[in-house]
Formats: sequence, C-alpha cells, structure tokens
Amino acid sequence: MNDTLRFIFSAITAGACIGIAATTYLQLGGLGGCALFALGLMAVVYFELHLFTGKSQFCWGRRKKDNKDSLSYGRLAAILALNIIGCAAMTLVSDPSGFIVDPGAIVGKRIADGWFESGIRSIPCGFIMTLSVRSARSGLWWPLIFGVPSFIICSFPHCVADIFYYAACAPSLSASDWVALAGVYPATVVGNYLGCNIYRSFSPKRQH
Repeated sequence: MNDTLRFIFSAITAGACIGIAATTYLQLGGLGGCALFALGLMAVVYFELHLFTGKSQFCWGRRKKDNKDSLSYGRLAAILALNIIGCAAMTLVSDPSGFIVDPGAIVGKRIADGWFESGIRSIPCGFIMTLSVRSARSGLWWPLIFGVPSFIICSFPHCVADIFYYAACAPSLSASDWVALAGVYPATVVGNYLGCNIYRSFSPKRQH
C-alpha cells in the first residue's frame, strides 16, 4: 500500500475510533461512559493513527524538514476532513435507541454557547489531548486515562467527537441550527488547535 492510501486509511480509522468512543459514551453515560471514551484515543495512539487533535501539536509555523512528525497546514486540514468522514460513518452502525445520553442535548449546548464560548472552551480540550498523546508516546498512559474523561465531564468540545453528535441528531436539527453550527464548528477547530499548541508558551524549545 502506498503512503497516500496509508494516510487516508489512517485518518479515516482515527475518526472511526473517536466515533466508537462517542457511541460508547452515549450508550453508557455517566462516569463509566466518560472513562470508556478513552479507549478511542488509546487506539489512535497505539496504532499511531492520524487524528487532528493528536497531530495539531506538530503543525505550527513553517514545516520543519528535520522533524519527521512535522506537518503542513494542508496536511492537517486533510486529516480533519478524513477524521470527519470516519467519525460520521460510525453513526451508520450505531443504535440510537440505546443512547442514554441525548446527542441533541450536547449539540444544543454547543449552539447555546455560541461560537465564541465554544471556541474558548475548546482550548482546554486541545491542551488535554496534547498532554495525553505526548505522555502516552513516552509510555505514560495516566494523563490519557484521566484526561479524556475530564474534558467530557467539563463539556469541553472536541472537534472530531462533535461530528458524531452532529450526525447522530441530524434529522432533528433545523436549518437555523445548522447555520449556528456553521459558526460554532470552525471556532471549535481553532480552539482545539490552539489548545494543542499552548504548551509552546512554557515548554523548552527542544520539546517542541
């Protein structure tokens, strides 16, 4: 398989992993659902899949040719697009009748918060994701195990997981809801991206 196909399958699979995690959370709810959501990110880290919130930390300024992890903005945008496809596809095999948590309530909160608050609240999620990924790559999994449930409990938006919630309740959304989400979603993406890179403001240069 050539590198392009590997990249495509990796990013779609990463999105699907987050879709599985979101399905589990909606089916179980509570602290247990939040905790099991972490399995999705564990799969992403273990198989080194291309997830937007895992790779954003490697995309800042000009691409560094001497860093194999460094990504261009175009590449990062492609990862997000493919993550969206993989995550949304998981709604086709999920069972909405078993959802304990209403995805419409999650989407409704995003709309109620508006683009600015959603963007700001997305920053801590990005920070937690970078902490989780960097720690897990070093063999330390506790930040991921505790961090993922934390951002869900705090209702910090995750730009890939939110796609599952959008898709899961799509039939019940009105045209005005979609207009509102058209403003909220880009703000969520930007907030996650900034949160993923906020470590640069205090971390030694050699760790960037």
